[in-house]
Amino acid sequence: AGEAFGRLLLSLGYVSLCMIVVVSIGIFLSTMTDSTAAAVVGTIVIVVTCSVLLAVPSLRGLKPVNPTRYWADWNDLFYSGRSVELWRGTLSAVLWSTAFSLAAVLRFRVKDIRT
Repeated sequence: AGEAFGRLLLSLGYVSLCMIVVVSIGIFLSTMTDSTAAAVVGTIVIVVTCSVLLAVPSLRGLKPVNPTRYWADWNDLFYSGRSVELWRGTLSAVLWSTAFSLAAVLRFRVKDIRT
């Protein structure tokens, strides 16, 4: 039971880290538009498009740079005998969330917020 609880906590942390990418995409898009609905819909469109692109076999060259590439790796924690390599997904999530957050901060600095 203790090992299962530990794996559950680790998977919770991993999924939460991956969802930070979604949040940072949403924050970036919110700096690009004045409409909150456009930012929400844009975020959903980006995440769904990235997920669909993973399923297209002829676009496998895009997999290494796809933000949603490693999001399902938390499943490996619950299958015995499989190698658990969450570090790739962690690195990907940190890089993508940092990139979108930095872009949001830079965009917000130049945005005219007085209107």
